[in-house]
Amino acid sequence: MKMCLSLIPVEVKGNFITMALLSTPPESTETYEVKNIHEVKALINNYIIRNVKEGHKHLMIRKAGRAVAGFNALYHALPSAINAETRV
Repeated sequence: MKMCLSLIPVEVKGNFITMALLSTPPESTETYEVKNIHEVKALINNYIIRNVKEGHKHLMIRKAGRAVAGFNALYHALPSAINAETRV
């Protein structure tokens, strides 16, 4: 499965998350080829560590091809806003 990760800045106020949908491309887009759910989790965690330094961001995940087993459950379990301390 091919997986593309990118970030969108968000603003968190209490329980509300505001996303700024911009006409510019998302920040730091990276594409990976993954074979199982363990690789997906490791790549997401590594991506968060490298690219989220401060504030909150929304992690956009796009996939191409058939999803690996467990991907859909992981995708729906991700929070809408992540920060530098978020891990999967």
